[in-house]
Amino acid sequence: GEIDYAPEMGRVIVFIDPDLTNNAFFDGERLVIGEPMAADPDVVLREYTHLLLKAAVEDSLGVVPFSGPMGGIESGLADYFPGSSQSDPRIAEVIAPDLVGRSFIRTLLNNRDFTELTPSSPPQDAGEIWGGAFWDIRLLMGKIPADRLILSTWLALQPADLTGDPAGNFVRRLLEVERTLEGGTFADEIRSIFQNRELDF
Repeated sequence: GEIDYAPEMGRVIVFIDPDLTNNAFFDGERLVIGEPMAADPDVVLREYTHLLLKAAVEDSLGVVPFSGPMGGIESGLADYFPGSSQSDPRIAEVIAPDLVGRSFIRTLLNNRDFTELTPSSPPQDAGEIWGGAFWDIRLLMGKIPADRLILSTWLALQPADLTGDPAGNFVRRLLEVERTLEGGTFADEIRSIFQNRELDF
């Protein structure tokens, strides 16, 4: 692809479940998508991106806790990459009117900040904020450099990054990778993106 990443994935089975309504998930063997949601490419791409993200780090990190801070980061990535590939920040526009009564479920083009979250906030809620920060980086750097930076950061995560302060650790890792890829050219602006969203790191 444009960011030179070709995951080793076997054939992915997709099952459209006629008895499932507003959900999609991986059951360990296949992508299961509720029939009403299968008409929305964003839903399918998001679930496939979950698989790719998990497969990409399972050897180096083991089982990543996709809840709490890491769940928010991963959910933001699962929104960001399909949105970036289509150059459209709005998520799930096909099903949103029936599901939530507006034109999208989430949008990467937002000014939300991390102070809005509570310990009970679902990963998708935190993910909208992370996805917004990633989209800000895309606006700053351009699509391909931003995609490469964000994916390279995910691939560079170490087990220690998942403990203590995973959110801060991710941003610190992002800045480290940016220095490698871009020589620190965008470091100050990237720091500002997360500071403006009230993330301490």
